[in-house]
Amino acid sequence: MRVFLGMILGALLTVAVAYVHDSMGNSPETTGTSGRAASEQQMIVNWKVVEARLREFKTGWSAVKSRAHEGWIKISASFPK
Repeated sequence: MRVFLGMILGALLTVAVAYVHDSMGNSPETTGTSGRAASEQQMIVNWKVVEARLREFKTGWSAVKSRAHEGWIKISASFPK
């Protein structure tokens, strides 16, 4: 149980650190007139891609839930009341 909790916390910590790094490294205070970061930092994560994949996952998960619900209705309808 501790191993799984450690894995989950590690993943959350990794995402949080990447988000903080990306948001601080590309803030308006650190960018010059050319729009590039003063320290030439690159973003670690392309957050638009992450958002698109989360949207796809939510859509897919909704489809799985609706299919499971429809299947349960068919199964429960076959049992006598």
